[in-house]
Amino acid sequence: MPHSTVALALLAARDGHALASALREGRHPQMPWGLQVYAASLVGDVPLLRQLAAHTAWDDEEACRTLADATALLTGEPADIAFDLGHEASGRSATIDAALAALPLSGPALRLGRPRTQVVLQEAVAMVGAPLRHLLYLEHLSRVGAALWIEADDLAVVQALACSTASVIERAAFNIGRAQP
Repeated sequence: MPHSTVALALLAARDGHALASALREGRHPQMPWGLQVYAASLVGDVPLLRQLAAHTAWDDEEACRTLADATALLTGEPADIAFDLGHEASGRSATIDAALAALPLSGPALRLGRPRTQVVLQEAVAMVGAPLRHLLYLEHLSRVGAALWIEADDLAVVQALACSTASVIERAAFNIGRAQP
């Protein structure tokens, strides 16, 4: 199971069905909840996201932002209320539950409320915050063999992820992490 966001994006792109099945069956309980939520949203698995949403720590703003982004990616509707700690946790939970309940439990993988294959990258990244947006870029990059235009603000993070997950051999080959003159 992936323990980094980069590995998660690559696995979701290459073998998303197996990833979702493993998580639904509880075969990887050591995987952090936030990564599981991102996995569910990347592969478009509504039942898995609904299952994970039931375990949200509503007093943890980061967890709420993670769930809001995942919900927005699947539904196509902003879910910012999830991390508005000015609202009661029960109301935020009910809003997210209702948004996810409106989606079909079976059928094709969803993204923005439509079959995932019908949604282009630009539409998807516009709906989510930076962490999930970076995962979408990485997922897309792993599927295409051509150049991809990335917003300048996002490029630095994608480069940092690449550097932080590079192997010792890659670091030596490209002098990653070496002080620049």
